[in-house]
Amino acid sequence: MSSYKNINYRLRPAKHIERKMLAEAFGRLTHFARIETYRYVGLGSPYFSDFLLFHRLLGFKTMISIEKEKEDQARFEFNKPFKCVSMVYGNTKDKLPGLSWTQRTILWLDYDGVISLDVLADIRTFVVNACSGSVLVVTLNSHPQEFRDLPAETRPAARLAALKESLAGESIPDDIEPKSLSDWGLAAAYRRIILNKIRECLVQRNAGKNPEEKFEFSQIFNFRYRDGARMSTFGGVIFDEGNRGHFNSCSFGSLEYVRNGEEPHEIQVPCLTFKEARFLDERLPADDPEGIASAGIDIDDVKKYKSTYRWFPHFVESEL
Repeated sequence: MSSYKNINYRLRPAKHIERKMLAEAFGRLTHFARIETYRYVGLGSPYFSDFLLFHRLLGFKTMISIEKEKEDQARFEFNKPFKCVSMVYGNTKDKLPGLSWTQRTILWLDYDGVISLDVLADIRTFVVNACSGSVLVVTLNSHPQEFRDLPAETRPAARLAALKESLAGESIPDDIEPKSLSDWGLAAAYRRIILNKIRECLVQRNAGKNPEEKFEFSQIFNFRYRDGARMSTFGGVIFDEGNRGHFNSCSFGSLEYVRNGEEPHEIQVPCLTFKEARFLDERLPADDPEGIASAGIDIDDVKKYKSTYRWFPHFVESEL
């Protein structure tokens, strides 16, 4: 069963913050082409939260939602928010290869499950087909299996065995040890596996090309957050050497949440009242969180809010 039947994705604060950060970063792609000329491909679910935000902020006129739950087609069609959203029904591994890739594309593979061979197949489809200036974003459930029915000392080995089973036939870095897959270690392993797959596909794509025609992938996203389970998001831009100047002009590195290496940007959401949030807003931006801590607000919550306040969601009850 898809997670959208149990979770209202509009009401996940960390996810909401992530969407806004992604949108802000996508806006910098104008150095490749006008952002409204990009195509957005995602997994909308009946809420279409990312489609709503990206169309309103960025003006995408071509948007495709791929949904595997064919039996819920009537519900998806009813909830489709804009005429520019096209629906495709089936698994991404079957449907992505059939899309045209002549248009610059932002592909957000916003999975609710763990890494698998199908995930790597989707990544391969993007890497070997996407045109220069396109963006790949991959979100995965990175919560380590607990294996509560096993003795504690055997659980690390069971986690590694489960990872290998999910990627049967694919190579996993030899230095990934069982004990490294607890807490956020699984997210770190996912990033390495995805990056290795991207590099492998680029070698195939670049074979026989002149140096100025060769493609490169540059990581810009490495998010971690928890709205319950641990989730991780990895992503970046693919471009050919002739467009390197366009990529450099995007200045992604000036965005505080952009990460191009192993170090993640962790989205942590403080629990604040509306009044407390307004109190802090009136004192932000500020370099020193200690200097704005007051009103009994815990300093850790102040630090969390300081790093998220520009994208912080404010959910209220309303009659529409």
